[in-house]
Amino acid sequence: MAAKLINCTKEEQRSVIRFLWAEGVPGAQIHLRMCVRYGEKVICRRIVYEWIEMFENGRTSVTDAERSGRPATATTTRKEETTLELIRENRRSKPQSLQWKHPSFPVAKKFKMQPSAGKLMLTVFWDSQGPIIETYQERGTTVTSATYCDILQRELKPAIRSKQGGKRSKEILLFHENARPHTEVHTLETLK
Repeated sequence: MAAKLINCTKEEQRSVIRFLWAEGVPGAQIHLRMCVRYGEKVICRRIVYEWIEMFENGRTSVTDAERSGRPATATTTRKEETTLELIRENRRSKPQSLQWKHPSFPVAKKFKMQPSAGKLMLTVFWDSQGPIIETYQERGTTVTSATYCDILQRELKPAIRSKQGGKRSKEILLFHENARPHTEVHTLETLK
């Protein structure tokens, strides 16, 4: 029984693609056969098809083409040791230490949060002709399923009836976001 090829390069797999393509093997079969031999290290099916297309267009090389971009970085053991030494010398756990700043710069000030005095929650229901109702939430309260259902029953339902002027439409579509108060069971039961 043949063994799996655990250590392989991209170029080696591309050579296999080129060889099997030259023999007339379809792309799906090439990828399947490579999966059996290379296991988890196999290149994806899309890449197999891309290389087949390049070979069909006349490409013969299996190595990556030269391209412009970021130059290769040089890593030496001396640079690695120096970097690790700098990290070990200055191990701080505070979030302020993660900020990059020059030692001569002053420490950044922390701002105190103050509650806003002017924010007010507005809920608006409208149709194609314009707003149906506008309700303002009391200061310091949030929209919950109970308050949302109360608005639907106490204010929206009568407003829709009066706006229709006695005409009953078969159904009314209510479009709202997926916020928790809008999707809770109590709200969904109220909407039925």
